[in-house]
Amino acid sequence: MWELPITDWKKQQSDKRKKGQLPLKGDQKVSVLFKSIDISGTAAVAKIEFYVGSKLTFIDYISLYKFESGWKIVSKIFYRLEQKL
Repeated sequence: MWELPITDWKKQQSDKRKKGQLPLKGDQKVSVLFKSIDISGTAAVAKIEFYVGSKLTFIDYISLYKFESGWKIVSKIFYRLEQKL
């Protein structure tokens, strides 16, 4: 899922902000919509839609479990909507 250690990713994002490349705007802005969250005791599933601009690009299904330390993601699958070039 990630190609960089989180510390490197955070530095990369900070550098992009300094250069004025972030936050993304218009057709490049990324937003999410939580379509559903189903919780049963210590287990949960979330369906999340990711948009770039107004275009739906990914749908994620995330399984979570509530440990003593709090909720943690235990699995994730996704569907990428076809992108026409």
